[in-house]
Amino acid sequence: MTDLEHQLDHELRRLPGPKAPTSLMPRVMLAVAQAESAPWYSRAWTTWPVALRATSAALLALLIVGIWRLMPSVSAWVPAAGPVWTQAMGRLAPAMQIFGEFATLVRVLWSVIIQPIAVYFLVLVIALSLVCAVLWTAVNCVALGGASRS
Repeated sequence: MTDLEHQLDHELRRLPGPKAPTSLMPRVMLAVAQAESAPWYSRAWTTWPVALRATSAALLALLIVGIWRLMPSVSAWVPAAGPVWTQAMGRLAPAMQIFGEFATLVRVLWSVIIQPIAVYFLVLVIALSLVCAVLWTAVNCVALGGASRS
């Protein structure tokens, strides 16, 4: 059986490696050049300069907070929407109360139950991940033929 394995391994190593098409490199280089020459605002947000990402995130947060803080005074600015706004807020009040109670419950559960054991759980997860990595390395070396290089 080992002779067959060695012969098969020898024959497979003699095969030429896969070749990329000759047009692949120019197409890749063209795509990279086009992506790099595109203006920053047309690229993905994660590729923007750090200062612009921080500024845009801060402006978005400021916009959200501003809208949230100004919502109660909207009825004063738009007198015609006053009754409609009051009616809509009257319907949302129970849902907002339930949401507030749920947020309080989550905060209490975090403080009393989860937070004291979170560090231990994190250490356990890291330790088990390392054990799995060591075991996978052992299986890879022993069972999958990674140990012998002949």
